[in-house]
Amino acid sequence: MHFPTLTTATTLLLATLALSAPATTPFATETNITTTHSARALPVAETLAKRAVYNNVRYCQYGGGGGACLTQAFKHAVCYNFSPWWNDRVSSLYPAPNTRCRLHERSDCRGRNVGVGPNRAAVDLKWSGLDDRASSIDCWSSMG
Repeated sequence: MHFPTLTTATTLLLATLALSAPATTPFATETNITTTHSARALPVAETLAKRAVYNNVRYCQYGGGGGACLTQAFKHAVCYNFSPWWNDRVSSLYPAPNTRCRLHERSDCRGRNVGVGPNRAAVDLKWSGLDDRASSIDCWSSMG
């Protein structure tokens, strides 16, 4: 009498756990929005030439590189929106050397933002005010 109830409860628990964590963590999606670094706006021709440059960035669910992590190549000066799974979940960010990124609180690279890099990683975004609050990202190469 108790065996079917226990089996059913266990099955439901396992199904719930399986649905709570994605099988894969989808990549951020590219928008058609071109961004600029406010400290050094590049001429349009140079920005377009750098589009061929991809900036590798690793981002993670928890501070210190914990939880689910994803490494993605971002086009130079193009805004990307995080997938629904990553939206408001990024807690650490690791740009490749000579890469600078901005995390934005809203989609389409709008709202409050914080810069990370070049040549330093935000191991924990708690200091930034955007821990588990970022919805989009843009990155650019600081190499000529």
